[in-house]
Amino acid sequence: YFDPGSNTINIFSDDLAIALHEAGHALDFMRAEYKGTYALLRLLPPVTLFQEYKASEEAVTHLAEVGKAREECSAHEILHPAFGSYVGGYIPFPGTAFAGAAVGHVTGRVTAHNCRDALRARERTP
Repeated sequence: YFDPGSNTINIFSDDLAIALHEAGHALDFMRAEYKGTYALLRLLPPVTLFQEYKASEEAVTHLAEVGKAREECSAHEILHPAFGSYVGGYIPFPGTAFAGAAVGHVTGRVTAHNCRDALRARERTP
């Protein structure tokens, strides 16, 4: 997780997508003009979802920019379920965080599959 108070990233995983997602939070926060307000607004569900989306987008974009296409494809399988659990967690019914993660798993796997298909097509093209 990214802690804006101490400006530190704490990572308890060896997954590159997770590390880059947290770095995406740090980058997003660094770009904020009113850092304290931006950090406090995280208490509001729409802002949290927006910040989570931006951090994941930053991770995937970075992987694409540095030419790590396979890791870019795999990142979707990790980041979509996490985002889905956030979305589901804000719906006030039992099990919705689980349902959101399940939907995220489906969208993440479909996106990763399509990404890998596009990668294979690029590799076949001379």
